[in-house]
Amino acid sequence: MARFILDIANLDSEKIKEVMETICELGSGEVLTIHCVDETNENQFYDDSTKNTLSEKQIANYKEQLKK
Repeated sequence: MARFILDIANLDSEKIKEVMETICELGSGEVLTIHCVDETNENQFYDDSTKNTLSEKQIANYKEQLKK
């Protein structure tokens, strides 16, 4: 299994929903999950990619979603 972090900048919520639906359609028949860990652009989209790290809050949000 591969794991990815997909950051989406500057899209409205309807466009984000469309992107997520497209990704799920592409993975149809496979085990696939998508978790939104932060609806803001906090800790992402810096020119220096070493600054684009997940925050403790984002990690905690992901862990909380896994419990559900």
